[in-house]
Amino acid sequence: MNKGFTMIELIVVMSIVGILSSALFFNWRSGEATFALQNSAYKLAQNIREMQEMAMEAKEIDCNGYTGSSFGVQFKSSWPTYYLLFVDCNDNQVQDANDKIFPTVNLEKGVKISNLSPASSFSVVFVPPDPLTYIKGSSSGTEAQITLSLEDYPSKQKIITINTSGMIKIK
Repeated sequence: MNKGFTMIELIVVMSIVGILSSALFFNWRSGEATFALQNSAYKLAQNIREMQEMAMEAKEIDCNGYTGSSFGVQFKSSWPTYYLLFVDCNDNQVQDANDKIFPTVNLEKGVKISNLSPASSFSVVFVPPDPLTYIKGSSSGTEAQITLSLEDYPSKQKIITINTSGMIKIK
């Protein structure tokens, strides 16, 4: 009497392993994209808090002979994959050519800024010492929202909210 597996049994087992492997692979890709979205949202919130903390410390940065101590973050809908951190050198609570730009912050691959509110372009600026929080754009408001989404799965979103009292939330 021969003991062993038949060819049919081996094919069935290999098919099951193949199906489970492919299901795992597709879930892994989706999980990787979701992690990139979550990581980008937390990094954005962390960068905003960093600008807020620098203003609280009244940290002074050289602005071509002037001293700047107001810090901000600039968003534009025409910049879907990055945002700017800056020192407001002329204290006008808006990012402009007179300000000192820190390195541009890029979002994770596959993540984009899909919506900005209250306007398609705005700055969030923290003015020391409290710090006071200003949301300036084409229409100023008391709250700003930045919606991040996945390029391949636009329904997966994270919303970062900042209000004029300085509170930052991620939904």
